[in-house]
Amino acid sequence: MPTMPLHPKGSSPAFPPGWCTYMLICIDGSDYVGMTNNLAQRIHDHSSGKGPTYTKTTKPKLLVWFESHPTREAAATREKQLKSWTRSKKHALARAELQLGPTAQNV
Repeated sequence: MPTMPLHPKGSSPAFPPGWCTYMLICIDGSDYVGMTNNLAQRIHDHSSGKGPTYTKTTKPKLLVWFESHPTREAAATREKQLKSWTRSKKHALARAELQLGPTAQNV
Protein backbone atom coordinates (compact mmCIF):
# COMPACT_ATOMS: atom_id res chain seq x y z
CA MET A 1 0.00 0.00 0.00
CA PRO A 2 1.64 3.32 -1.00
CA THR A 3 1.50 5.61 1.98
CA MET A 4 2.80 8.91 3.28
CA PRO A 5 4.02 9.22 6.86
CA LEU A 6 2.44 12.03 8.81
CA HIS A 7 5.91 13.38 9.55
CA PRO A 8 7.79 13.08 6.24
CA LYS A 9 11.46 13.95 6.38
CA GLY A 10 12.68 16.73 4.11
CA SER A 11 10.24 18.87 2.17
CA SER A 12 6.56 18.69 2.92
CA PRO A 13 4.24 17.26 0.26
CA ALA A 14 2.37 19.56 -2.08
CA PHE A 15 -1.36 19.21 -1.47
CA PRO A 16 -3.96 20.80 -3.72
CA PRO A 17 -5.57 24.00 -2.46
CA GLY A 18 -9.22 24.02 -1.46
CA TRP A 19 -11.53 21.42 -0.01
CA CYS A 20 -10.66 17.75 0.17
CA THR A 21 -11.67 14.50 1.79
CA TYR A 22 -8.89 12.31 3.19
CA MET A 23 -8.22 9.01 4.94
CA LEU A 24 -5.66 8.20 7.61
CA ILE A 25 -4.63 4.83 9.00
CA CYS A 26 -4.07 4.90 12.74
CA ILE A 27 -1.48 2.97 14.76
CA ASP A 28 -4.10 0.41 15.83
CA GLY A 29 -4.97 -0.33 12.17
CA SER A 30 -8.24 1.59 12.24
CA ASP A 31 -9.03 4.29 9.72
CA TYR A 32 -10.10 7.90 10.05
CA VAL A 33 -11.96 9.78 7.30
CA GLY A 34 -12.21 13.55 7.41
CA MET A 35 -12.47 16.69 5.31
CA THR A 36 -10.65 20.01 5.37
CA ASN A 37 -9.83 23.08 3.30
CA ASN A 38 -6.15 22.92 4.27
CA LEU A 39 -4.84 19.35 4.17
CA ALA A 40 -1.26 20.17 5.16
CA GLN A 41 -2.44 22.04 8.27
CA ARG A 42 -4.97 19.32 9.14
CA ILE A 43 -2.30 16.61 8.92
CA HIS A 44 -0.12 18.72 11.21
CA ASP A 45 -3.04 19.12 13.63
CA HIS A 46 -3.66 15.36 13.71
CA SER A 47 -0.01 14.52 14.25
CA SER A 48 0.42 17.10 17.04
CA GLY A 49 -2.69 15.99 18.96
CA LYS A 50 -4.85 18.98 18.00
CA GLY A 51 -7.29 16.93 15.97
CA PRO A 52 -10.52 15.28 17.06
CA THR A 53 -10.75 13.03 20.11
CA TYR A 54 -10.58 9.87 17.99
CA THR A 55 -7.16 10.66 16.53
CA LYS A 56 -5.89 11.95 19.88
CA THR A 57 -6.41 8.50 21.35
CA THR A 58 -5.66 6.25 18.35
CA LYS A 59 -2.78 8.32 16.92
CA PRO A 60 -2.86 8.57 13.11
CA LYS A 61 0.12 6.99 11.40
CA LEU A 62 -0.27 7.40 7.64
CA LEU A 63 -2.14 9.52 5.15
CA VAL A 64 -3.28 6.91 2.60
CA TRP A 65 -5.75 8.73 0.37
CA PHE A 66 -7.17 12.17 -0.44
CA GLU A 67 -9.46 13.72 -3.04
CA SER A 68 -9.97 17.36 -4.07
CA HIS A 69 -13.43 18.91 -4.19
CA PRO A 70 -14.71 22.23 -5.60
CA THR A 71 -16.88 23.01 -2.56
CA ARG A 72 -17.27 22.22 1.12
CA GLU A 73 -20.56 20.51 0.36
CA ALA A 74 -18.94 18.15 -2.15
CA ALA A 75 -16.20 17.24 0.35
CA ALA A 76 -18.81 16.64 3.07
CA THR A 77 -20.83 14.40 0.76
CA ARG A 78 -17.78 12.25 -0.04
CA GLU A 79 -16.80 12.12 3.65
CA LYS A 80 -20.27 10.87 4.57
CA GLN A 81 -20.13 8.27 1.79
CA LEU A 82 -16.75 6.91 2.87
CA LYS A 83 -17.73 6.81 6.55
CA SER A 84 -20.65 4.54 5.61
CA TRP A 85 -18.34 2.03 3.89
CA THR A 86 -17.02 -1.14 5.48
CA ARG A 87 -13.46 -1.20 6.75
CA SER A 88 -12.45 -3.58 3.95
CA LYS A 89 -13.85 -1.27 1.27
CA LYS A 90 -12.00 1.74 2.74
CA HIS A 91 -8.78 -0.25 2.87
CA ALA A 92 -9.27 -1.31 -0.76
CA LEU A 93 -9.46 2.39 -1.63
CA ALA A 94 -6.26 3.02 0.34
CA ARG A 95 -4.51 0.19 -1.53
CA ALA A 96 -5.61 1.68 -4.89
CA GLU A 97 -7.74 -1.40 -5.61
CA LEU A 98 -10.75 0.91 -5.88
CA GLN A 99 -10.73 4.15 -7.89
CA LEU A 100 -13.19 6.99 -7.31
CA GLY A 101 -12.27 9.65 -9.84
CA PRO A 102 -9.57 11.82 -11.42
CA THR A 103 -9.03 14.02 -8.34
CA ALA A 104 -8.50 11.09 -5.95
CA GLN A 105 -4.91 10.47 -4.88
CA ASN A 106 -3.45 7.38 -3.28
CA VAL A 107 -0.31 8.46 -1.48
